[in-house]
Amino acid sequence: MTTKISIPAKAVLENRSIMFDLASPSRCSRCDAANARQFESHPLKYEAGMIGVRQFTRKYRYNIKIRVRLPLCETCYRANFIENSNTCGLDPNPLGKTAHWMSIGITAGSLVACLSFILLMKVIPLPSTIPWIQSLWSILIGLALLIFVIVFGVTELINRKLRLSLNELGYNAQLHRADIYVKMQLEDPQPEDEAVVINMQNDGWAEECAYNHGWVFEKIESKSENLEAK
Repeated sequence: MTTKISIPAKAVLENRSIMFDLASPSRCSRCDAANARQFESHPLKYEAGMIGVRQFTRKYRYNIKIRVRLPLCETCYRANFIENSNTCGLDPNPLGKTAHWMSIGITAGSLVACLSFILLMKVIPLPSTIPWIQSLWSILIGLALLIFVIVFGVTELINRKLRLSLNELGYNAQLHRADIYVKMQLEDPQPEDEAVVINMQNDGWAEECAYNHGWVFEKIESKSENLEAK
């Protein structure tokens, strides 16, 4: 079974920080370990109250960025890094710093590749008197590929090391990240309107969290259970 937590709009609107920490209960939200000092992060954007009807863009009266965070133990945090390292870039720990530099590397490689494409298509005129500038795009393509190889190669080495450590600890591979998403509203939100939905496997933690915050929760069948039933 999977437990669904419905976070009302008033909780999002009254939140004074981009961080939306679900720190109660304080144990690990995956395995219930007592020592849970790390977080599983989910960056979201809540939009409600659309202003007019626009053909190309939509504007909302409420446009709030939040980062829902669930407590994790050190072991589950390693598994979380393997599953989605992109969400770890703001975490103040060694793996978080690694994710941050990985993101910078991917951005740098993408910018270099974009510049090489611009030169290849001759969007920027280049002087024909200097022959090597005509082939500058190929040098930049090679540089971009080198950056990507380094970034993804280092990432794979780190993930392989983490997988080995998790196997040695006998980590339960069935434990995964929670499924968290926002519900966009065209109308202005009412305090009790459902704004954020959390679907997670740890029923006990989810029910206690919802109870502590006064939120609605319900048990639903997961997709895997439905497939097994069929």
